[in-house]
Amino acid sequence: GSMQVAFEQLKRKLSEKGFFDEKFKQSIPFLPGKISVITSGSGAAVRDIITVARRRFSNCCLEIVPVRVQGQGSADEICDAIRLVNQYKRSDVIILARGGGSMEDLAAFNSEKVAEAVFHSVIPIIAGIGHETDVTIADFVADLRAPTPSAAAELALPDKLALVRRVSKLQEVLTSSILKRIQALFQTVESLASRLKSPETLVYDFRFTLEDYESRLTNMMKHTVQRNREKLLWLSESLGSRLPEKKILDFRHQVKTSLLSLTRRFQTNFQTNQRQVMELTARLEALNPNAVLKRGYSIARFASGNQVITRSSQVKNKDQIEVILFKGQLITRVEKIDGQEENI
Repeated sequence: GSMQVAFEQLKRKLSEKGFFDEKFKQSIPFLPGKISVITSGSGAAVRDIITVARRRFSNCCLEIVPVRVQGQGSADEICDAIRLVNQYKRSDVIILARGGGSMEDLAAFNSEKVAEAVFHSVIPIIAGIGHETDVTIADFVADLRAPTPSAAAELALPDKLALVRRVSKLQEVLTSSILKRIQALFQTVESLASRLKSPETLVYDFRFTLEDYESRLTNMMKHTVQRNREKLLWLSESLGSRLPEKKILDFRHQVKTSLLSLTRRFQTNFQTNQRQVMELTARLEALNPNAVLKRGYSIARFASGNQVITRSSQVKNKDQIEVILFKGQLITRVEKIDGQEENI
């Protein structure tokens, strides 16, 4: 009864100090590289922890720090072991464990000095002390409580086989997503390539349009001249058939007016059509391959045969390539071809 009273008093005292507050609890690493086990070196607890660790994560590094877990001086050894592990800082997690026992057997884990050592530990501590029904002060102060030493090892280490299966599944999903994305991009590129018109085709289209405009302009000018010529001939004949001097002067004035109108209309039509010809010529010049070369592009073709190269798959190593620039040409040799769509 006196031990239970002392237990409750110490529990209340440490609770008022905040030793049990969740805000001071440290998170346990998901995959610790090294675990220090503070327990009896010959007890069943250490064997259970080693067995669970080998089953869940066989290549995990376990460091056994043997201490006395009951009897005189056991509390001091436990405190010294916690401070030692924190001093070297080579472990990611500490498991504080022992098997079940009476309240007298668990007295070391109900001491204030052990509670303070656990609370001030920089390294997270999992407490696996006794059986499920055993509760100690160290359990309340620890960052995580496990019902048994074996459960403490379960909480400290993930299941390696489950992790491997999960990683393999994620790798399959990632690979499938990447392949689908690449396929979609290839289809987009092929679609854009099929819709892209070559500069040569555009030049030919504008050339045919220009020739059509030139032909229509020439015919229109011929028809206008012919029509006005016929009109002038008719006026001349009409004027010759009428002898009165006044009519001659009137017809002469009409002829001059018609000539002036004809000249103006001809000039207007000629200037309009000339502007159209100049605009089409400028657009044709903009699509001229030489204008494209002047902007920094180049044409690659085989040195022998002069076949134009549009894809890297047309060439192989050591081929001689002629690169046509705006001014001059270069003779190069293929040294390396990279990618699925091979590039020089």
